[in-house]
Amino acid sequence: MKSEKKNGTAPFIQAYTPEKRDEAEMLERAFIQVIVDRVEEMGVKYKAFATQVWPELSSASAQGKFNEMRKYSYKTGKPQRISISAASRMAAFFGEDLAYLLSVAKEQVKRNIYKNQLRG
Repeated sequence: MKSEKKNGTAPFIQAYTPEKRDEAEMLERAFIQVIVDRVEEMGVKYKAFATQVWPELSSASAQGKFNEMRKYSYKTGKPQRISISAASRMAAFFGEDLAYLLSVAKEQVKRNIYKNQLRG
């Protein structure tokens, strides 16, 4: 079944408004925070975690990659984006389902949006 186009763009592109994009970025940041919280709760060093998530990288490169996701990239000044494969490996590290961890992060985003609406 072909997706129908309206006004020359696919429906999923029309639905991706700036507000949704902000929410998607919030979900990504919330997911990383869920991961960081779990790493800290387990008492695992970031370097050990990162080398398990990115075994193809040197331990220093893996740790740098995770640090740039947690904080800000030295090169861009923005947090590094996370791929689905990396997110899946992060979830596997904890023996968790990726969808479950994403739903936890999604609930945090909803709570933050609701709190901001109450304030504003």
